[in-house]
Amino acid sequence: VLRAMMRAWMAAIARTTTSGTHRIGDLRGRPVIAVSNHLSYADTTATECALLRAGGAARALADRWWVLAGPKVWDEPLHAIASAALNLVPTPQSRRIGAAPSEVAGVLRALTLARARLAAGDPLLVYPEGTRSRTGQLGPFLAGVRHYLTVPGSVVLPIALSGTDRLYPVDGRRISPAAIHVSVGAPIEVDDPVRALIEAHRAVAALLPDGYRPAAGTAEVV
Repeated sequence: VLRAMMRAWMAAIARTTTSGTHRIGDLRGRPVIAVSNHLSYADTTATECALLRAGGAARALADRWWVLAGPKVWDEPLHAIASAALNLVPTPQSRRIGAAPSEVAGVLRALTLARARLAAGDPLLVYPEGTRSRTGQLGPFLAGVRHYLTVPGSVVLPIALSGTDRLYPVDGRRISPAAIHVSVGAPIEVDDPVRALIEAHRAVAALLPDGYRPAAGTAEVV
């Protein structure tokens, strides 16, 4: 019920459009890791609304996916209600993972849950930058994401998102109506996880409109 309410609320304030969703239809029965650029805490719900509106395989993807998310999504009161509407795979904050046993245990729990869901046929949505972009431009993908691409038969689905930075800005506390576009790229077979991650970064970058593409010299994976 909460998920339906969040989607209805988002649909009322976001004007969503999509492209490339026909590419999703060939992925039934495969472990799918959808990778997207990250602009806002509204990214997941906005992307879901766009894919639901597209219908067909896109709708099925959004209905079933689990979302890899750090503590700012599920542990802060402001976002707790919205995150409760999602199927979450909680993970420690990507850029702060160190040698602390609790952080290592948290990463292992996230990997175990994510792999189990993928093996069961549920897609996984990942934001490989590990944080929201402060400029709107795509940043490097974190190399550690490769560990989520190891289920046999996995395929990476590139997703490029624009407009959520205007809907709910990084430094804002106010949500405003905005036009959102979700573009889906060609699936990438995972033969080598690191190589697949590099290809995914290039694919997302190519799908993004001007102003969202990586700055010159941006690394693909760090």
